[in-house]
Amino acid sequence: METVNRKPFVAGQFYPENLDSLSKMLKGYCIKDVQKNILGALVPHAGYIYSGEVAGKVYSLLKPKKYYIILGPNHSGYGPRFSLFPEGSWITPLGSVKISSSLIKKIITIGKNIEIDTSAHMHEHSIEVQLPFLQYTQNNFEIVALSLSDATLGQYQKLAEDLFTATKDNTENIAIIASSDMSHYVPHEVASEKDKKIIDSIVAIDPEDTYRNVSKYNVSMCGYGPCVVMLFFAKLAGAKKGELISYQTSAKTSRDYSSVVGYAGIAIS
Repeated sequence: METVNRKPFVAGQFYPENLDSLSKMLKGYCIKDVQKNILGALVPHAGYIYSGEVAGKVYSLLKPKKYYIILGPNHSGYGPRFSLFPEGSWITPLGSVKISSSLIKKIITIGKNIEIDTSAHMHEHSIEVQLPFLQYTQNNFEIVALSLSDATLGQYQKLAEDLFTATKDNTENIAIIASSDMSHYVPHEVASEKDKKIIDSIVAIDPEDTYRNVSKYNVSMCGYGPCVVMLFFAKLAGAKKGELISYQTSAKTSRDYSSVVGYAGIAIS
């Protein structure tokens, strides 16, 4: 298996590329809180000035884990449906993050529909923007980076089962993170109303209901797939409680309430 060191693609756009500026921004978002043994989480992936406050509140709660499986939607359309980044590392202004070679070898052996691929990841921001938060709040961790395209509910459930089977010996040392923004480019009131229906399903740890409600209520949630897989995985890992940590829309920053994007931070434990 080839080793790939992925350089940052959206540093300087979604977040500062200058180390000091980035560290100062993260310090403002990641306020120390009572840490929880979180099994899964939903976090947004927009530019930090819009969604960093929501993401930071979730990452501030994370009790340190050795491994993080990060699921992001595939915005570019490149690569296979379930694209697993190979051995190597992801680089950010805060340094490099190691890919867990031991976990990806197990995952690729068990997950027959999961393919090693870099094309889905190289120009994708949804996973990259999570890493500085982890680097700022955690130490000595490794990641698995998996990019997801649209799939059926059954395919997402099978993916979650394969991920759990491959990692169940390390369940206590693993958290799974789903990267997703909520409603896109609708009025603030519409986003808030629609997003609440999905948030309620997520907090109830109901992947089936979450999947159906995205379509039923026409919610333009870009990472519904990663969220559904995260919920299936967390249930297998014994999750009992979902909690909305924070919700806001881009209007808080832009002051434009006519067309917003919604951001939710949710912890599953």
